[in-house]
Amino acid sequence: MLSVIALVFFVLVTVLSHVYHNQQQTLGVRWFGRGAGELQSGNLKQAVSDLRAALMYSPNNYLYELKLSQALVAEG
Repeated sequence: MLSVIALVFFVLVTVLSHVYHNQQQTLGVRWFGRGAGELQSGNLKQAVSDLRAALMYSPNNYLYELKLSQALVAEG
């Protein structure tokens, strides 16, 4: 009986972990899209802020880092 309870908790934690990581990725994509749009429209301060938010949700994303560096250079 105890092993069944442990298995249920293991499955629950695994599912919740996947949901959390998927949500993090979705938020990163959303903030990156906003930041890229702001950069393209010339709203540099907001672009930098949005791209930094994207990197908080996806810290090892090279494309996000590159776009943030482009926004920072454009901002001066």
